Amino acid sequence: MKYLSIVVFVGHLLSIGMSQTQLTSCDYQKYTVNGCEDEMGADCDQTSQMCRCKPGNWYVIDKRFCFPQQCPKHQYYDHNFGRCEPQRVGSLNSELNYCRYDFHCKGEHVRCLHTNEWNYRCVCDQGFTYDSNTQECQLIRGFNGFCVKDIDCNLNETRNLICVDKSCQCSQGFTYSYDIDGCEDNEHIKERDSQARKMIYLFIGLGLFFGTALSLKFGTNSGPATQQLLLKRLVEQRQKQHEQQLHKTNEETESFATDIESNATSDGPINSRETA
Repeated sequence: MKYLSIVVFVGHLLSIGMSQTQLTSCDYQKYTVNGCEDEMGADCDQTSQMCRCKPGNWYVIDKRFCFPQQCPKHQYYDHNFGRCEPQRVGSLNSELNYCRYDFHCKGEHVRCLHTNEWNYRCVCDQGFTYDSNTQECQLIRGFNGFCVKDIDCNLNETRNLICVDKSCQCSQGFTYSYDIDGCEDNEHIKERDSQARKMIYLFIGLGLFFGTALSLKFGTNSGPATQQLLLKRLVEQRQKQHEQQLHKTNEETESFATDIESNATSDGPINSRETA
């Protein structure tokens, strides 16, 4: 019992000593409640105009926040509830990502972003994405991934990625293509798009042609007279085509006969000379 009293007393002295931990300068314009960023665990010392931990708040984070205890890993102390709470994550789920300060967010490469006047949420840094399995922000590989040098982007002939402002991007003259998971030459893209447009226009034209033909032939609003007129036109067209083909055949026959006659005439004298 005696030793327990000593331990408690020593802890109390340490708490008092730690409570005087000096933080940042007081700023009432930025932090209107008490001049300190930590509204719950610290207050402004009017003499030194420096923020200090309140009595009993001995555990300090980032020299800005004070707490009465150190929480286990992946937890943070909540002054409102007076207990340790699980850290928030960089998910898109608003029930999981709400926060107030960076240390509320789990893992590395994540920060608490002030999205609007009231809302804060944990957001992964550029080049990182939330992984639901680990509940942490993981490095993105390839396009838009985090990098320091070009080699971090798996640079090769297929991907054509370079490091730009710590982010993997396509080199000049290339555009990212999900089909090849790499950067494709802009000239190839233009050529492929041009061919695709041509095929689309062709199918549209064929569709309009056959659609018009079917509507004329099987139109529901066409009466017997219209159908007879269309049939008459079709017969006349076929007959005209037949006459043209017959005329062409006759011309070819006459031309062939003329050629034979001409050859026969020219061969006559030659045969006479040979006889002589």
